[in-house]
Amino acid sequence: MASARSAAEKRLTGERSAELDAYRRILENVKGIQVSGGSTVKDFISTDATVKTRIEGTIRGARRVDSQQNADGTWSVVLELNLSGMCDVIQAGTP
Repeated sequence: MASARSAAEKRLTGERSAELDAYRRILENVKGIQVSGGSTVKDFISTDATVKTRIEGTIRGARRVDSQQNADGTWSVVLELNLSGMCDVIQAGTP
């Protein structure tokens, strides 16, 4: 039987997930995102449709400037990235 997570664990997990999502969003905006998709058709009916996204990179110099728990229990996290951090990310992606 799975053990129940404490309210503190749930809060920390939600907050950390929101922070990671904020980093992902910065990376998407700075470097772009690779999207691929496909579908399976059987008897002229779509049985499976998939969309996969991939983003890879390193964010340096970002700092958390705000975080708050929303009324529905989810979290919002705002990160700030200085200009030199953005240049590091862009240069890391060039050959």
